[in-house]
Order: sequence, then C-alpha cells, then structure tokens
Amino acid sequence: MATKKTDEFKQPVIKPGTPEMEQLLSAGYNGMTVAEAKEIIDGRAKNPAMFSYDQLKQAQAFMAAYTTASVPISKDPGWKRDKSEA
Repeated sequence: MATKKTDEFKQPVIKPGTPEMEQLLSAGYNGMTVAEAKEIIDGRAKNPAMFSYDQLKQAQAFMAAYTTASVPISKDPGWKRDKSEA
C-alpha cells in the first residue's frame, strides 16, 4: 500500500538485460525471446538461407533494445510547481 501520495504514481524501473526487459520487449516483437533472437542471429551467420533478412534485422533490433540502457536526451529540467502555489 502506498504511504505517500507520490508513491502511487511511481513507475517501476526496468533495467536492460533483465527478465522484465525481455518480457516488455517480447510484447512488441511478436513474442520473440532472447534465445530466439540469438538463434536467428547465429543461424543467419552460418547459413543465410535459414532466416530472412527481415528476421535478422528484427532480432538485431530486439537485442540492441534488450542490452542498451535508455539515455535521456532533453536538457530541459521540466516543470516544477512553485511551493507558494500549493
């Protein structure tokens, strides 16, 4: 149960390389798993006729998203409420 009002709206942090990240990405990549992505990448390197180029690109994108941490790009600190308004 949330003890503070701000705890109610806190989003969980999903770190790269974790099972949670794999599950999150799996929803966007048609159920692909890390094992399947690695199999596609390795299989395409050994025998190009085994997997299509589109499957290879999708597997590479999945692995890149799985292993890369997000980096904020905005320099804007964002809006903050003035304490006198509250």
